[in-house]
Amino acid sequence: MIKAQRLSQFVISDLRKWMEINYDKMSVRPKETCSTREQKVFWIYHHKFPLEFYSAIENTLKGYKLVSYDHLNNRLECIDE
Repeated sequence: MIKAQRLSQFVISDLRKWMEINYDKMSVRPKETCSTREQKVFWIYHHKFPLEFYSAIENTLKGYKLVSYDHLNNRLECIDE
């Protein structure tokens, strides 16, 4: 558990750099500028670090407040700020 806590800030930082929110579909995906390796790591983080992923989404959203994130279907539920 301590390892995960130490990694948390780095995982969130990486995800924020690579994350793009599709506001039309209300879903998350890696930016098109990400390398193949970064895209792979993005989805690994999605799978292994759901709390950090949620936190990165919260920090990346603009003009919305995150209500919930359906991790399995990659769906955001948000309200206007």
